[in-house]
Amino acid sequence: MTGFQRDLLLTVALLSGTNPSGKDIMHELESEYGEAVNHGRLYQNLGELVDSGFIRKLPLDGRTNVYRLTERANTQLHDHYIWAEKCLRLIDEETVG
Repeated sequence: MTGFQRDLLLTVALLSGTNPSGKDIMHELESEYGEAVNHGRLYQNLGELVDSGFIRKLPLDGRTNVYRLTERANTQLHDHYIWAEKCLRLIDEETVG
């Protein structure tokens, strides 16, 4: 999984409780990144995450789809969080020590 795909999962998680469309996800990422997100890159990666079972794509109306994390995505994000926390603890220990 690429860093951008992980950011997509985190963004969908952030927007849970709403009906996040691709456009909503794009705006949130652009706000976080401080720059434009390429439309093709966004939807290609969302499609790959759907195909690999990390995201469910559900129709909202005739033109709009919404995205939801699967249990597999929740597990992936949790595992990444544990790993990142471990790495950051080591950095903190090196900085203090």
